[in-house]
Formats: sequence, structure tokens, C-alpha cells
Amino acid sequence: MACTIATTTPAKGQVPSFSSPTIDRVFVVVLENKNADDALRQPFLGRLAAEGAYLANYYAVAHPSQPNYIALISGSVRGVRSDANVDLNRPHLGDALDTAGIAWKSYAEQFPGQCDLRRRVGRYVRRHEPFLSFVDVQRRPESCGRVVNAAELDRDIAAGQLPRSHSMSLTWTTMPTTNRWHTRTRGWKSGSVRC
Repeated sequence: MACTIATTTPAKGQVPSFSSPTIDRVFVVVLENKNADDALRQPFLGRLAAEGAYLANYYAVAHPSQPNYIALISGSVRGVRSDANVDLNRPHLGDALDTAGIAWKSYAEQFPGQCDLRRRVGRYVRRHEPFLSFVDVQRRPESCGRVVNAAELDRDIAAGQLPRSHSMSLTWTTMPTTNRWHTRTRGWKSGSVRC
């Protein structure tokens, strides 16, 4: 299940338009290995989908996990067939956002930080953080610095420091092995993501 939450805010001095809203912030929350109907029955996730824009027509394009994460941000699996670390030299969503001047940040649960490229550290596994699979992100400190531990999400929200740019922003959130519902049947609680 991929859930996108979009909030709208009129530009300064403009009257809000209900026919064509301005999207100023996009949250992408990726959950896997659970039926979307089951996820939406979770009160908090159901509320997020109802209040934002829920994109219900995304399905896995491959198995196992990593090719799907790569496809989500680069448009195809193009040769990625396993969960082994990959270092890809091709365009991706971060590149497109940078080119358009759109701020972005990826919050990865249990990520150790400092552009750590190891396959696994504790409960964190690199295959669930797709931005780190791209060589240009790995080599550019400003890009790699946009991949942070998910614990920073609550701090950034509280401080009003979510990614911002002149037009909009993207916030990407990935779950560790235990939160992706591989091993549990209960979903997120309201404390997991506050938008």
C-alpha cells in the first residue's frame, strides 16, 4: 500500500480555489505486505487517506521488496531483481525534484545516519530506503543529508522544519522490517506519523 497525503494552501494574497488546489506538501508513506483494505481499517491510516489523496492503483511490479522501492522513485526496476545492495547511476525522483527546485527529505526508520550504506544495521535494512541506491545521492553530501532517521520527523514537524521550497515539498517515509507488517498484523498508531 502506498499512501500519499497532500495538503493544500493558497498562495499569499490569493483566495483558495476548490477546483484546482495548490499542493504544497506531499507525504509518501510506504507500507508493504498487507492488503490495502486492512491497512485502511486502521483508524489513523484511514483518517490520513480520507483527509489527503490516497493513491490506490499502485501494485508491486516485482518480488522481493527492493525492486519495488527502486521502481517507485525511478520508474522501473531496470535490472534490480533482488534485495542485495545496488549502486545505480540513473535518474530518479530526487533528481527531478532538485531540478524543479522542490525540497525533499526521506525519513527512514532505524536509519543510522551519516549516509550509512551498509546492508543492515540493527532493524534498518538499506533496501527499504531507495534514495541511497543511487550513486549521485551517495556522492553528494547535500543529497545524502536528506536521508535521515525517522525520529527526526516528529522534531521537524514540531519545529516547523519539514522540507519547504517555493512551490511544494516531498516527504518520504519508509518502515523497518517490523513496521512493514511482515511480522505483525496491527498497523500504525496515530503516534507513528503526525502530519
